[in-house]
Amino acid sequence: KAQDYEVCINIIAAQRLVGHNIAPYVCVEIGDQKRQTSKCESTNCPFYNEYFVFDFHLPQEVLFDKIIKISVFHSKNIVSGKTIIGTFKVDIWTVYSQPEHQFFHKWAPLTDTNDIAGGIKGYLKCDISVMGKGDIKKATRPGKDGQDEDIEGNLLLPPGFPMEQKCAKIAVSIYRAEGLSMVQNKLISSMKKVFTKDIKDLINPSVVVYYADQKGRTSVKKNCAEPIWNEQIIFTELFPVLCRRMKIQIRDLENPVAIGTHFIDMTKISHSGDKVSFLPTFGPAWINLYGSSMTEEDKELDEGIGEGSAYRGRLLISIDIKVFEKVDSEAKETEVVTKIIPAINEASINKDRSTVIGLTQSGCLSKCGTGTTIHTNSVESLADFFFFLLLLLMKRLLGNPIEFLLFAAFLEASMIDRRHGDKAIKFQVTIGSYGENLAEMKKTNLVTKENEEETCLTKESLSPSDSISVSCTSSMLAVKTAFWVYMLYSCRAYCHMPYEKVKPCVYIRNLWEDHRWRIFNANRMDLIATKLEEGINIVAETVNQKSTTTEEAEKMLILVLMELHHGCLNVTTPTNPQRSSSCQISLISYSLTLIAQQAATLCEESLPLKEKLKSSQLFLQKIQHLQDEPQQPFPDVLVWMLCGDKQVAYARIPARDIIYSPTECERGKSCMKVSTLFLMWPGPWPLEWFIPAKVDVYFWLGVKNSEQDTSFLNGLPKGNENTKKVLFNKFKHEYQLRTHLFQARGLLAIDDNGLSDPFARVLFSTSSQSTEIAERTLSPTWDQTLVFQEIVLYGDPKDIQDRPPKVIIEIFDHNKGGRFEFIGQTCTLPAVKLSDEKYQQPHFPPLLDFVPIYWGDMVAGELLAAFELLQSFFSKHLKVKCNTDIDEVDCLTEIDGLSNTEFGPIVQVPLGIRPIVRKYRIEVLFWGLRDLKRLQVVSAIRPRVDIECAGKGIKSSVLLNYQRHPNFSVTVKEFEVDLPEDGRLHPPIEIHVINCGAFGSDVLLGSHTVMPLARFFSAQHRNAQVKHRNKEQVTGLTISGLIAIDEKNILEQYRCRVGLKRTYKSEVPTSTPEQKHIQAPLPENDELDWWSKYYASIEDTSKNIFMNIEENLQKTLRNTTQHLIPRSSKTDKTGRECEIQTIKVYTSTLESEFNNFEDWLYTFPLYRGKAVSNEVAVEEDRVVGKFKGSFCVYSCSSRQLPSVFTNIPSNNPVKVIIRIYVVRATSLHPADPNGKADPYIRIRLGSQEISDMENYVSKQLNPVFGRCFQLTATFPAETLLSVSIYDWDLLSSDDLIGETLIDLENRYYSRHRATCGLPFKYNVIKIYNKSFDGFCLTQVLLDPAGGLCCIVFLLTLHESVWGELRNGYTVLKKGQWPSPPDGPPPQSYEKQINEELALVVLHSWQEVPHKGYKLVPEHVETRPLFNHEKPGVTQGYLQMWVDMFPTDIPTPGAPVDISPRKPQRFELRVTIWNTEDVVLADVNQITGLQSCDIYVTGWLQGKEDQRERTDVYYNSFTGEGKFNWRFVFRFDYLNAEKKMVVTRKQSLFSVDKTECKVPPVLMLQVWDADIVSADDFLGSLHLDLTNFPWGAKTAQQCTLDMLKDDAPKVNMFKQRVLKGWWPFISQKLVKEFHVDFRVGSLVNKEKNKPLTKKLAPLMFKPVSSQLMVLRGKVEAELHLVTEEEADKNPVGLGRNAPEPLEKPNRPDMLLSVFYANAKSIACMFWRSYKKYIIIFLICFLLGLFLFLFLFNFPQAISHKMTSILKKC
Repeated sequence: KAQDYEVCINIIAAQRLVGHNIAPYVCVEIGDQKRQTSKCESTNCPFYNEYFVFDFHLPQEVLFDKIIKISVFHSKNIVSGKTIIGTFKVDIWTVYSQPEHQFFHKWAPLTDTNDIAGGIKGYLKCDISVMGKGDIKKATRPGKDGQDEDIEGNLLLPPGFPMEQKCAKIAVSIYRAEGLSMVQNKLISSMKKVFTKDIKDLINPSVVVYYADQKGRTSVKKNCAEPIWNEQIIFTELFPVLCRRMKIQIRDLENPVAIGTHFIDMTKISHSGDKVSFLPTFGPAWINLYGSSMTEEDKELDEGIGEGSAYRGRLLISIDIKVFEKVDSEAKETEVVTKIIPAINEASINKDRSTVIGLTQSGCLSKCGTGTTIHTNSVESLADFFFFLLLLLMKRLLGNPIEFLLFAAFLEASMIDRRHGDKAIKFQVTIGSYGENLAEMKKTNLVTKENEEETCLTKESLSPSDSISVSCTSSMLAVKTAFWVYMLYSCRAYCHMPYEKVKPCVYIRNLWEDHRWRIFNANRMDLIATKLEEGINIVAETVNQKSTTTEEAEKMLILVLMELHHGCLNVTTPTNPQRSSSCQISLISYSLTLIAQQAATLCEESLPLKEKLKSSQLFLQKIQHLQDEPQQPFPDVLVWMLCGDKQVAYARIPARDIIYSPTECERGKSCMKVSTLFLMWPGPWPLEWFIPAKVDVYFWLGVKNSEQDTSFLNGLPKGNENTKKVLFNKFKHEYQLRTHLFQARGLLAIDDNGLSDPFARVLFSTSSQSTEIAERTLSPTWDQTLVFQEIVLYGDPKDIQDRPPKVIIEIFDHNKGGRFEFIGQTCTLPAVKLSDEKYQQPHFPPLLDFVPIYWGDMVAGELLAAFELLQSFFSKHLKVKCNTDIDEVDCLTEIDGLSNTEFGPIVQVPLGIRPIVRKYRIEVLFWGLRDLKRLQVVSAIRPRVDIECAGKGIKSSVLLNYQRHPNFSVTVKEFEVDLPEDGRLHPPIEIHVINCGAFGSDVLLGSHTVMPLARFFSAQHRNAQVKHRNKEQVTGLTISGLIAIDEKNILEQYRCRVGLKRTYKSEVPTSTPEQKHIQAPLPENDELDWWSKYYASIEDTSKNIFMNIEENLQKTLRNTTQHLIPRSSKTDKTGRECEIQTIKVYTSTLESEFNNFEDWLYTFPLYRGKAVSNEVAVEEDRVVGKFKGSFCVYSCSSRQLPSVFTNIPSNNPVKVIIRIYVVRATSLHPADPNGKADPYIRIRLGSQEISDMENYVSKQLNPVFGRCFQLTATFPAETLLSVSIYDWDLLSSDDLIGETLIDLENRYYSRHRATCGLPFKYNVIKIYNKSFDGFCLTQVLLDPAGGLCCIVFLLTLHESVWGELRNGYTVLKKGQWPSPPDGPPPQSYEKQINEELALVVLHSWQEVPHKGYKLVPEHVETRPLFNHEKPGVTQGYLQMWVDMFPTDIPTPGAPVDISPRKPQRFELRVTIWNTEDVVLADVNQITGLQSCDIYVTGWLQGKEDQRERTDVYYNSFTGEGKFNWRFVFRFDYLNAEKKMVVTRKQSLFSVDKTECKVPPVLMLQVWDADIVSADDFLGSLHLDLTNFPWGAKTAQQCTLDMLKDDAPKVNMFKQRVLKGWWPFISQKLVKEFHVDFRVGSLVNKEKNKPLTKKLAPLMFKPVSSQLMVLRGKVEAELHLVTEEEADKNPVGLGRNAPEPLEKPNRPDMLLSVFYANAKSIACMFWRSYKKYIIIFLICFLLGLFLFLFLFNFPQAISHKMTSILKKC
């Protein structure tokens, strides 16, 4: 049925989008619904954080096939429109199958549908969740944000999917169809009969294939019921496709309704694994199509919604996928292509035989060459050979068609509705198109008048030469079923068919391809899965039994696993399978072998029994997944009951259940067995859910070996003889059926008062009887035995004992006037005793056991009964004579006073069968009534509560004035009752609230059924039961196995825990440098408040603060010591403390964490009205009030009375101060047409109401409220707190978004102390961590009169025990107390020691045996919001907590200040100094050289309207630019969230400004200025101020390596001042470039030129197929100051004052052209002829040196010689 669902999508951000200076926005489409985000200007990394909700009211099958399509577009101007960047598609089933039904913080890879071969175009970060009724989305730990996030490792893909998607072609080949039929309108069909002979010929079919939001269609075949297409539909997609099912339909051109629908699960025809993996492969195989058998109703069945009731034909298809490792030139975009393919059927091969001969002759001529003669005979023989091979290939693909026989013998037909009893009834069996229409067989003279009436199957009629099939039984009038009733009222009578000795039979000959091995393989695995499931259930039941030990259960589980091991290894695989099945067979073989190995290993491992059971459940799930065969070779068998010529009821049996195989493990589970079929209505089911008929049928489907083979009759009950025309059973025996109906519990409420008047009807064979009527109860106790005398059954008694017929039990509600309504139905098997057996243990007498009762698919209660079928002698008396073999307990006794009824006495359940009972005492705590609703127009004034159990009960006192005093004056009462010793058989406790009117006019207001009773048994009773269990099992945490409450034991154990024995000093932790290093320092501008604890706790939500008692104590000691040591050793340089205290942030409600606070006071909802209607009613709509109380059950033989109701607080009125803290709301449902909401808080408590409409948050779905509300309430008059979130509207009334209800009374009186949470650490210095309870921790622990009513439950330690603990703790701390001059006095340490030790004990209070409870810590709970218009579907989540303080205690402190943090205003000063290596985009017209007119723009993301730009640096021929230009940006920043707060109006018509939180990202872009055309975008730079790379010192060191994830990063809010070089980048696709190894650079394919003049370092991303290209470098200086600092030292924009910047050293405008040209020419010559210039200079210098040497050498020689001669 249709249900309410919500698809929630949160678009967070995008990264690496392809394009230059794009303005991206996101569009989300699901079906016909569409949402889109706002547009982000000039960025490739936009941030959105927008939340969308899509509401659906559809059946689950329809919803799960819908596709979620997320597209990113680049928004251009109005003229050019938009262009798509990338798309991501996933079906809803994939999302719903994930844990918690969601993808959280995942990156969706985007691909262009028009260019899927182009790779990934970017990534989109989003959250996707699918929530239905009852689904609660748990809060998830926030993921990592930032540009350095691992995108490729966190893709939005299911586990096991490959990260890289490749281009693939999915080819769906459509060959032909057979037996197409369609239900026509009667008028149209009669008109067609006038003009045509056959209606089927007027079908105009075509095949439509839906997959991944694409649709392909074949051609239309006119007037053809068996069309032949031979066409192929090709889908081009990226593989793997995130779409589970492919939908295949055959539609008629003239009819909007489909002929038939079939779904193919792609996960079952493919597998991705390490050892065995294969692509989706299917067929060629036939798929069977089903639809509706009705003309005007249930057309949803034709669309594949639900199980079809009519066979519509079959279709021959195949699916193949081809994945391209490299890009295919043809597969450039997602498209659907339909083309013609060759046929694979035998007829087409015979028709094209001449073509084969021609091809063979041409092929032979080409091979033989010249001079060779080819004879025609040789060519034809060769062609025949190829034809034979092709025919063999066809038969291997489709299978060899053989003849099968379907045999069905109708042994019994009963429970036929009396509305069909006055007409002739017959049964029809069909398989596919065989057996559908006997009129067609008569026209072909296959059926004569005598053959049509033949109802038996003989040896002669089964000869292969006889082609006659009988698909219908003979028509007979039904006979009314004998009905015995003990009370005179009208009931719906049944009819049955008079099948006594003669059993009608049906046989159908059918022709199918022989693919039985598929079914045999599936049946083998089904048998393994069935045995494993039975074994697991037996072991689970054994564990729950009190008399069985854990060792025995483990031995049983080992036997089950060993049987699984042998069963998996014995599965054989077929030889020479079809190509599409070989992969599946390999997977099955590998998986079963692996399961066998794991099962054997699990038997040897020493794991807990629960872990082994979980592993066994995983084995079962794997086998059940493998046993589903997607290629079913046979259609299902349909059994129809025809009333006249009208089909009134049917049953659908899978062919795999009745297929025959000589090997028993391959045989169908219903083959050669008598199966009980409960027929179903072909149209909508009636409200009563009763079945139209019950049929016992014997099935057999297989191949006959010979003419005389009658082995298919071997499974029939013995005694059946085959004559010429009838199937006669010669064995006739008389039995007596005894049905012992003791009681029922938990039945559905059928009457308007919330109760029922149930009676049970038992049907067996052709007889039925009914019990008494139990008035006004949901747990009736009939204590009645119904005896069926003279039950005649045909067959051998041994067969009946092995396979007894089923007993049907129906429960009805009797109404006044004789009407009755259906409550539920169940069936069971009786225990059979033959006449030659003794009536003795262990089988007789049978034991009572509970049988579940069903109303449709819903459990409608349980029936405690036993059934026995006794073979007896012929007797007309009620009682059977007691044989010597029958015990005395077998004789039934009559009830006095009721023996004069018309049909016999009412007999009680015999003593040997009825349960053994004991006397128990039930204490009832009557606390009060709450929230009683009006009954029509009468209010509850004087109500009382009646308690009933097992026929006994007690009444409470009457509330004289419920409106003023809803609590009872007498709180505890008791009564005695007889309860069975077996706890499983305990009846429930019924609670009835009755309004006592005047003159005895009592009216039932509401009721409740309490079961089971085990949770209310006293501690003594539970301890007695635990003794039978394994002694090694420990329930809960205990302190070293404490058994009883002993003060000395507790003292000793706590001494051991705290460390008071010997090693005191060793337990004292010291502050080490390692500990200091772990603690992260706080930002300098951060002040500690409550939000500091909150944000610090969010990061630790997945961690347990106290894993166990040891960690709890040791951590508290360590924290205390660290607090008491000198300040200098635990503070940072600023002198402030480094560690932030935390609170507990629950991801669910506080009630779910603490068992609804029902530790001693329970809340029972009271119900009124019918539990079922046209649809299953919502349980909340039936709640008319609440009863608060409790029960205690114990044996009367117990000496010591239970103490559960002693020392309970008084229920007198109490005044309490209530403080409601509302922190924030998340994922609210949109309430405005723009997809937003204006939420505010509204609180209601009793008659008090607070509306916070003035503080509504504009246009937010995740608002932060930070509000505290204080009320004064009086318990019990005001206990239900309602916290609602409304949407503020300017003109219309405000809309309710959702609300949550909190029962304050249960929290107040709970022993978990939910009034005010305990802090995790005691601290008197930190204001933000002080307790606001009004009590000291020692008072909470030791003072019973501390003011809180629940403190009395905390006091189990004596004062002397506490004194010894305190003294020992003082010894531990002795000598370590500092004495700073300015510190507190030493006397304060004594109090601090007591408080810290008290906190240790309170946090470990759950360890105290029997009396300890886990106390509620300081917390924030997350509560779901609900709306009555969409019951059960969450509308958002609210984080809040509630504190309660009685007014008779000291006034608590001031409320906790949780006001939202106001953002701190900063000023960012960005100075652009220089640019280098900027890409030259223009060509200078004078010189013809490349140049650029450079300028830089900058802004903060989210503040595009505050964009600033530098002046233009004209005619840059080298990419160099000098600016000396300053940008100034002011923004508001939240340090805890690391977000920048932007306040602006969403549109021109918005009333208020909307607050948005975006990351603080600085956007810098470099542009080329043009005069005529638009400016050219060159590159961009995105700097996240919280985490961006360090700047390079020089331009040469500035490369793209700075942008890698592992590059060092800096936080600007800590660094404050930073200067350096950063690169401008641009995203490019890989396909736009190729590597030119001659140049050594990337070259543009279109321009065939390098990107830059220098070899630029590039970073290649193989997954995204993108290149980050260096487009320039910028030298900038960033200076971050606060608003106060900016006001003290202001600066000007650009180069203006104050603090003006110097003008850059640029050439004059007149000489800039010549200067730039000269410089560019010099640079051009130097870069082109650098080596030649260097060589020339070297040669010139060498030549010059040589010239000077030769020029001066003669003179120097002569001068030297002259000087020598002078000396001589």
